[in-house]
Amino acid sequence: VLFRSLMVVPVVASAVIAAPYAAAYLLNRSSLGDRIDRDVYLYSATLRNYLATSEFNLLYGRTSEWFGQPERLLFPGITAVVLAMVGLAQFDRTRITLAIAGVTGFVLSLGLNTPVYAALRLVVTPYRGLRAPARASILLFLAISALAAFGYARLVRERSATIRHLVAALLAVFRSEEHTS
Repeated sequence: VLFRSLMVVPVVASAVIAAPYAAAYLLNRSSLGDRIDRDVYLYSATLRNYLATSEFNLLYGRTSEWFGQPERLLFPGITAVVLAMVGLAQFDRTRITLAIAGVTGFVLSLGLNTPVYAALRLVVTPYRGLRAPARASILLFLAISALAAFGYARLVRERSATIRHLVAALLAVFRSEEHTS
């Protein structure tokens, strides 16, 4: 009973926020119809796409650009992934929730390259109108970012301020180098 009462506000708030988008979607759907499978496949991620960066990326571009194409250059960076793994060394509700959100985003980003997305398209009408499932990778990147923050906190816990600042500076340099384009 307590859980239900706690869920009322977020559910109502979500409905109020989603209502204008749902109305616009329903109006457009009647004139545009569903996305064709060919288009959805084109913008569905593959495992290789998670190794892809832009050709202009100074560190990885020459070796990884052939793993993807626009909308599917999804490499999050080694620094973030390693820090996220360190962040997952300990579990609590928040980290489990982040891991679930990340896995959900990853699976959804694969689009029609997995049976999950095809089933969603059958059951959840708005998924029939989405062209680029790879964009769901943003959920994975959000999870990686938050888990990386937990990882950083774990690395510098009980360290001196000098060490914390040094580690933060080094990580900033690593991240900047990984994403310089």
